[in-house]
Amino acid sequence: MTKATFVVDKDKLEVRLERIFEATAERLWQAYINPGQVVQWWDSPTSVDKLDVRVGGAWRFVSGDNGEHGFRGEYTEVDKPHKMVRTFEYEPYLGHVSVESVTLEPLDGGRTRLIITQTFTNLDDLNGMVGSGMEGGAVASLERLAKLVETREDDVKRSITHGSFTVERTFIAPLAKVFAAFAEQDAKERWFKGPDANAGEHSMDFSVGGRETNSGTFHDGVMHRFEATYYDIVPSARIVYAYEMYLDDVRISVSLTTITFEDVDGKTQLTLHEDGAFLDDFDNPAVREAGTRSLLDALANSLT
Repeated sequence: MTKATFVVDKDKLEVRLERIFEATAERLWQAYINPGQVVQWWDSPTSVDKLDVRVGGAWRFVSGDNGEHGFRGEYTEVDKPHKMVRTFEYEPYLGHVSVESVTLEPLDGGRTRLIITQTFTNLDDLNGMVGSGMEGGAVASLERLAKLVETREDDVKRSITHGSFTVERTFIAPLAKVFAAFAEQDAKERWFKGPDANAGEHSMDFSVGGRETNSGTFHDGVMHRFEATYYDIVPSARIVYAYEMYLDDVRISVSLTTITFEDVDGKTQLTLHEDGAFLDDFDNPAVREAGTRSLLDALANSLT
């Protein structure tokens, strides 16, 4: 079994952690960018509040039995699937910011060398982090990561997380205009893809029994694909559809969504309810709800 090495270099004000994995760089990259996979290895227990893997994107993880340990930062470099650099800050000690570099070096036989370098601004911060038990925690995290990424495909632990959420928004636009933003392809393309997507396929048959497909490659380098079937449409009142989400060719969720529209003094009250089955820890209800809220923000901007 490959063991991790942990080296402290006080002259360079850095800690260097290395481990070789029996997994490809692409597989390790996925374990870093998918919230449902991060929580399986980063710490125990951990929840992912933010994970926006792009230059300028924010990340925030919360760990501990009572959520007492918060960590956060911002991505400054992203090169899929080779390297990511992000700032690192422990919330109980705000202002003590280090820089974490994660490099994935492909080796023969489908193996990968993971190199994590954390650079501090002063010796006190370095000594404080090392003295807090950093080595033991980091090595244990990499052992959990190995268990996750080195599992053969036919041994993958399958899981389903069921979740529901409801989002209500009032738009300063007439009902007909808001409904058209869902019903007309040109209007929907102004907000539904998101500003960070490289355009892929978008086809849309807005009718009962009709299908919609929307795909694009985002900042993480993975193809995201939305495939929906419409089951109920009441013009200017209600839309019901089922949809699947894919990362590349992997199905990560199946959901049923209902959207209702109501005129309120010339404005539009929209209520969106989703019931989802989230598969194999690629996604979860909290992250999906956050993404939905971001899309509705984009819709609001498109209506101005």
